[in-house]
Amino acid sequence: MPTFQVTRPFGQRPRGQWVSLRQHSEETRHQAAALVAAILPGLGDAATRAVVSAAYLHDIGKSHKVWQDALCALACEDDRVEVDAGRPWAKSGQEGRLRFAGNVAFRHELGSWLLVGGPLRGLIDGAADVDLARYWATSTPGFPGLRGGCAARRRLSR
Repeated sequence: MPTFQVTRPFGQRPRGQWVSLRQHSEETRHQAAALVAAILPGLGDAATRAVVSAAYLHDIGKSHKVWQDALCALACEDDRVEVDAGRPWAKSGQEGRLRFAGNVAFRHELGSWLLVGGPLRGLIDGAADVDLARYWATSTPGFPGLRGGCAARRRLSR
């Protein structure tokens, strides 16, 4: 398992800075690897790889056009062209409520769940416990309805 170094404290970015989905995913993956190494150094290889894969993929649902359109709409008028060109984003440089086209409800966690279980399943580290990685990638404290299924829950209880 590779080791990662964190270049800046997690979650700390200058106000007004947009963060790409790639940068956020890589930083989150690095943080997960560092946390596992510090807190659970004896965790098995498959579970460790599941945690790291899940961390990388947890926000992949934010790549959906509906979510990106809502996030990019928060950009200041002067920044719109640059922001639109830089997609996909994970974090905006502004605060504000996301408003989705057609006033629909959209949960990026559901998008992540569908993508990680479907077309992007191959992005889960081949040595990882796939069910566990999918479970962790799509489990969010504020949205507990998405779970990786019975097999993942059984693995967690071991």
